[in-house]
Amino acid sequence: MVFISYKGYFKGLELPFFMGVINREKNSLDIYSGEFLPDFFATVTERHWLKLAPQMAQIDHKPTGAWMARGRHYTVPLPHLVTLAVGQTAGRIKTARKKLLNACEVMLKNIATKISREYVFEYPQANGMPYHRIIADDESAKAFRKHFVLRLAESFYNLRHLFYERRRQFDRREFEALETCFHAVLPLQYPRKPKKILKALYGDLNRAVDKEEALRGRKIAKRKR
Repeated sequence: MVFISYKGYFKGLELPFFMGVINREKNSLDIYSGEFLPDFFATVTERHWLKLAPQMAQIDHKPTGAWMARGRHYTVPLPHLVTLAVGQTAGRIKTARKKLLNACEVMLKNIATKISREYVFEYPQANGMPYHRIIADDESAKAFRKHFVLRLAESFYNLRHLFYERRRQFDRREFEALETCFHAVLPLQYPRKPKKILKALYGDLNRAVDKEEALRGRKIAKRKR
């Protein structure tokens, strides 16, 4: 067990965190994952003492929170990730490396979602399908409208790419569904700058689609003559 203060550097940590425990008798190093920390610090905002608890047992990510509270003391589990030992085969080292890289990727995503205040945390599952935990607080409530408008703008930009570069993957029905959402968002009191970006990207794609429809209409008209 390791006790740290809430004011410590863990709260603002922007790098994946791991804990290593050395076994001198076995000449081995057990590495534990700090994958719950970004989620924990986004969920538990009051001042407290934090206890990090390395655990060998597999942890289910689906409960509301994996951490335990006792007064102002919280215990956050660190799931066991890999064991490195003297004399390990190249195959086992390669497998351990892959697990570490995958854990880094997941933690970086969760750190980014904490910083951006989008609060959609992703955890790997044994079946290969990620589990997502979504939370909300006063901070995310201030930011979700901006995020939504920018995601909608990003969708139009991706559709624009498909329209010009991967035409077979462009779905007109998908464009029309997002277009309906676009027109519903416009009258709402959403942040101006993101909405300006949204209008520009929608406008570019809409003009391209309208132009293609006009050309198609003229071709059909010529055939009927």
